[in-house]
Amino acid sequence: MTGWEEKVKLGTGEKLEYERSGTKGFMGETDIDYYSIKDQSGVVQGKVQVSMHIAVKGFRKTITVEQWGSDGKLSLRESWNP
Repeated sequence: MTGWEEKVKLGTGEKLEYERSGTKGFMGETDIDYYSIKDQSGVVQGKVQVSMHIAVKGFRKTITVEQWGSDGKLSLRESWNP
């Protein structure tokens, strides 16, 4: 557990639903998970992307959480090194 779930801002009755995952980088050094934010009716209210990057040199880990609202505007972007 990396604690990124605590950073996401959910409204009353909203929940995260896992969508898919992927990698990027020439050595696949970044794992990316994609989530939808759904309300009680199952309507998508936003998106969340969680990236975990491990630097090839030095093996430093960085986690980035980004959240978009239903209007497509970025409402959260936070990075840290656990």
